[in-house]
Amino acid sequence: MADELTAAQTALVAMQEENVRIKNALRAWQSAQSANHRYR
Repeated sequence: MADELTAAQTALVAMQEENVRIKNALRAWQSAQSANHRYR
């Protein structure tokens, strides 16, 4: 049971880190799109 909890916590941390990476990538993409529209 303890091993399963540790595995679940490790997976949760990995998903949270991936979520941060995805959000940062989305913000960067949105900023780039916004900049493209401003200079058309």
